[in-house]
Amino acid sequence: MTADPFSKPPPFADDVVQGEDAPNSDPLGDPPPYESIVMSSPNSLPESRSIAGAAPRTQSAPELSGTLRTSVTDPVRQGDGVSAYVSYKVATATDLPGFASERLEVIRRFRDFRWLQGRLRSENRGVIVPPLPERSVVEKYKMNAEFIETRRAALDVFLTNVCEHPLLRGTEDLRFFLAASESS
Repeated sequence: MTADPFSKPPPFADDVVQGEDAPNSDPLGDPPPYESIVMSSPNSLPESRSIAGAAPRTQSAPELSGTLRTSVTDPVRQGDGVSAYVSYKVATATDLPGFASERLEVIRRFRDFRWLQGRLRSENRGVIVPPLPERSVVEKYKMNAEFIETRRAALDVFLTNVCEHPLLRGTEDLRFFLAASESS
């Protein structure tokens, strides 16, 4: 039976010098503890840590403080058969700058919510955008009351989460979605 080579320290272990006194220590020093790293925004990286040749990150909207509350209500089925869809009233109450009024109401379809999610994802890379409910082709044709209410509630949660996000709440795309008339 052979002896375990890891059961005792190597003969040179007492000669190892650690820290600043080490003759061949890393010139950059030990990295800072994870808890001490503070980034000004999720899109900023220290220059020394950026990836050479990487595309620049897009600039997100600044963080805004203030009230931005929304509700998705009053689903209404429009049309019949294959061309049928549901529209929803989106009501907004806000004191944020950039809105024409403190209270707004617009009518939106599911595809409008998909547009918003797509724009938020493409313009805010690296930011987790809340999910939308699944797009179910089979359920779309049924459009029973339970399906419509479940989707309305999920769209309400999506929009509430976007409006509570410190960066997404200040984007032009969200302002456009909440304020632009259907004919825009």
